[in-house]
Amino acid sequence: MSEKVDEIMEKLQAPFDDELMRWVGVRYREDEERAFFGESVYSQRLDEVLGFNWQSEMDGSSCKITVQLPDGTKITRMGENFREACEMFGVGRYVHNIPRRKKQRAY
Repeated sequence: MSEKVDEIMEKLQAPFDDELMRWVGVRYREDEERAFFGESVYSQRLDEVLGFNWQSEMDGSSCKITVQLPDGTKITRMGENFREACEMFGVGRYVHNIPRRKKQRAY
């Protein structure tokens, strides 16, 4: 890969701002929560790094994201939903490695 593409990938894969993180319940584990970032955080990252050089398309039960690199090359990745398709480019992939926590009580 060229240095420009390496730089783009590094920016795409950078961690999100922790202030944007929420904790949500874990299915089948009522006592645990996992880190969660909404789809707008993912799309904002694509906008910040790629500008208008990306598009997403829902196709039945999957999402396809296509990005255009500075040299004009187009790369398409698919996932079951928007976040998973973003993860194919490294966006937010690290979120799965954030340790779960015990569910916090709401007061």
